[in-house]
Amino acid sequence: MKRILLFLTFTVLSITGFAHDFLVDGIYYIKNTDGENTVSVTNYNDQIYSYYEGDIIIPPTVEYEGITYTVTAIKQFAFCRSSELTSVTIPEGVIRIETYAFGLCPKLTTISIPSSVVEMGSGVFNETPWFE
Repeated sequence: MKRILLFLTFTVLSITGFAHDFLVDGIYYIKNTDGENTVSVTNYNDQIYSYYEGDIIIPPTVEYEGITYTVTAIKQFAFCRSSELTSVTIPEGVIRIETYAFGLCPKLTTISIPSSVVEMGSGVFNETPWFE
């Protein structure tokens, strides 16, 4: 019985696991798999609900455990459903903003997108995405 319970607990944790590798100054990051020290901004748990609020300034680099990472992307759903998010400043060097990154953010009135962004997913600012 203990083995079954342990297996189920592990399975649930695997399915609902965290989508981030670390948190710095209120922003969640996930390490990219490009073999470089790069990260993407993400949300808390890989769900379509985020917890960001107010004015967010994403730094061009972030330090975690003695390693400096360059921010290169905004992951899908990263800020989605952040109902109290009002503005976002994205640094030069970010090259990709993924699907529905800012979907359903009704108070988002200002966003600074640098010229380095060359790829944007569908519905980045969609107020009625498919999952609604």
